[in-house]
Amino acid sequence: VDFNVRNDYEFVGNYKELQQAFNKHGIDRAFNVAALSKGKLQDNNEFMQWFKGYWDSVTGGLEIDDYDALARRQSCKTGDWKKWSAAAPGAAPRPAARASSAAPDTIAAYRRGSAAPAARASSGLASNAKSEAKAALLTKAELSGMTDELGALRVEVEDLKDENEDLRAKLHTLEHERDFYFNKLRDVEILCQWPEVAAAKPVVEVIENILFAADAEEGKQVMEEAATRFAATPAMAAEA
Repeated sequence: VDFNVRNDYEFVGNYKELQQAFNKHGIDRAFNVAALSKGKLQDNNEFMQWFKGYWDSVTGGLEIDDYDALARRQSCKTGDWKKWSAAAPGAAPRPAARASSAAPDTIAAYRRGSAAPAARASSGLASNAKSEAKAALLTKAELSGMTDELGALRVEVEDLKDENEDLRAKLHTLEHERDFYFNKLRDVEILCQWPEVAAAKPVVEVIENILFAADAEEGKQVMEEAATRFAATPAMAAEA
């Protein structure tokens, strides 16, 4: 990347480098080089907003500690950014100075009048720099807290995933057992409908009453009645 381009056509090379970097990393993003090179506000603002959003989505909004922007610029095509020089090729000639007709005392008065605003401007810039530095520190502290919170949330998510997997395994086991015992009961119900088995009507009636009991209480009542009923038969008495 050349940080010292001056003309629109020179910007094209830099944007080609950017597009190649996008292609290398699989970033599907097209941009209007002509509009960006001419510095159109809307196009550049939209592109930088997208760039910032993509950067935050990849880095989580955190700074990269091992990235030295100044060193990277020094290793670029023409080094770090340089201020425009009045003697640069193609620069417009400066207009010839006209002889000043102002009196010396007028110039001195002008200089005295300009000194105070300059001092105030310098003080204002220093104050703004301190405010920006303080805001940057606060932002880093907030980011540090957010990083800790994000780490705790990730641990919680992993725990919930493990718990979810455990519940899924238990649910699968319960569904298997449900189907197993349901099929058993269904087989008994079909067996009770066979003519040979239905001939033993008293026993079949008890089995059907147990199968079709609405709840555990009703099933218990059926069993108690069956115990009383069959305990009085000679066969039951003989076994006893």
